[in-house]
Amino acid sequence: MTPRTLASAAALLAAVACTPRPPPEARSGRRIFEGRATALSASPDGSQLAWLAGCGAEGGGEGRAGGCDLLASPAGGGKPARVAGGVAPEFQHLRIQRLA
Repeated sequence: MTPRTLASAAALLAAVACTPRPPPEARSGRRIFEGRATALSASPDGSQLAWLAGCGAEGGGEGRAGGCDLLASPAGGGKPARVAGGVAPEFQHLRIQRLA
């Protein structure tokens, strides 16, 4: 191969490698709750989700002044269950272990 052929081949490879490609299509996931949620946490096996909702300081003062509702739902979807009420937002760092 001549130097000119090698240079042409290198230029062709560089052009192909630098061809812009569209980004992968974003996946939207599955909505399991309508409304504002904080402190989303998944169980270790990923089958359950828990979050705080209805906090008084969120959404322009909507919700109760006495704290938040702790809600839980299967990760695959389903009606969220209210596990507890009056949960202080300071406990948003807690992780769930297993929900029955």
